[in-house]
Amino acid sequence: MKDHASFEVHAPATWVFRGLLGRGLAQVRRWRQLHCDRAELMRLSDAQLRDVGLSRLDVLREYRRPFWDDPIKK
Repeated sequence: MKDHASFEVHAPATWVFRGLLGRGLAQVRRWRQLHCDRAELMRLSDAQLRDVGLSRLDVLREYRRPFWDDPIKK
């Protein structure tokens, strides 16, 4: 017969680990999306940037930001 008490002790730790892992993976996905979005801005023409109210300098500043510098997290 298995000891169910050991399951109860380890189950919350497993849930915490899964939660941390899930948040970590979500953060990596967010950083990847930021990188892709910034790269996409770099591919736009100056005319397209003007249409959305940005200058080439704005885009260069955004592109040079570190990947972990998320404007939404501020």
